Amino acid sequence: MTLRAKPRDNPRILDLSRTVARGAGRIPTGIDRAELAYLQEMLNRGDLVFGLIRTRLGFLLLDRSGLSGIAAAVRDSSGLGELDRLSKLTRRRDPARAQMETHARKLAIGRSTPARLGALLEQHLPAGVEYMNVGHSNLTPRMFRALSRVSASKSTVLLHDLLPLTHPQFCRPESEDKATRMLQVVSRYADRVVHTTSSTCSSNKTYLAKAGRCPPGIVAPLGVGRPRTTCLRSPSFQDPYFIAIGTLEPRKNIGFLLDLWEAIDQSSEAELPTLVIAGARGWEYPAFFTRLTGHTLFENKIHWIDAADDDQVTALLSGARGLLFPSHAEGLGLPPLEAAR
Repeated sequence: MTLRAKPRDNPRILDLSRTVARGAGRIPTGIDRAELAYLQEMLNRGDLVFGLIRTRLGFLLLDRSGLSGIAAAVRDSSGLGELDRLSKLTRRRDPARAQMETHARKLAIGRSTPARLGALLEQHLPAGVEYMNVGHSNLTPRMFRALSRVSASKSTVLLHDLLPLTHPQFCRPESEDKATRMLQVVSRYADRVVHTTSSTCSSNKTYLAKAGRCPPGIVAPLGVGRPRTTCLRSPSFQDPYFIAIGTLEPRKNIGFLLDLWEAIDQSSEAELPTLVIAGARGWEYPAFFTRLTGHTLFENKIHWIDAADDDQVTALLSGARGLLFPSHAEGLGLPPLEAAR
């Protein structure tokens, strides 16, 4: 006998602050994709669901219809329309984010200033609601104090990794302080922590304990969906070719591949295959891009695609001889899973 959970048995509220802050029309990163996957799963279930968004000008609360609207806008942002009056005040800092915040305000069932967040949640959320944060955004004492206004509420936080603490040499200088503050909040307030691998679970628990408290946790690996068969087409790159996927920043170690291709090119014993690098510009990598775009093999045996969506990545992987993934450090690393898929 199979028991089916009744709608509203497991009320949840998903924090979508990261998704909206990333803005409209941008290729999602690994953490972005995890947040969107949780959003889609919650929409697929029959439970009562809400969404919470921290904008530059306060907080927004969404119901299921609003969550569906955010998911649709991420898939296709072409019809979002004009900015509202509030977004026009902040558009210079980030037009793509301003556009998504305009859309989110249209979908919201409630709005509040930061100081009134607790009252907003208390007014709209049912007792026993579970707050879920899977995007490393909006993890602040204010958020959890506001949540405590809702009777019997609980919280679940997904920690993808703590690379700014375990490998600070590969992260932005300010990332270490941000990760430390996030860890302190999670350690103090979270009722449960989700870890994506056994390895990150062990590391995360060590740092949580150092922060004062290690909440109960589970390991729930991220996954990838089945590729659409329409995407399994032959790309236009000369065979054989290999592919590297990921945001181009020091941690990904893509410069090693340029070294490797130069070594193969200089060897008379090996045929030089094609290298396809698919990834957006990251931080602190100007020397790499100068070297890449000025390389004698660039656009001949070495190609760079700076914006590839999921369908394009699937097509590139389907035609490649192999994925090259020389990253120095990863919490999980979705490209190898995609390649195996």
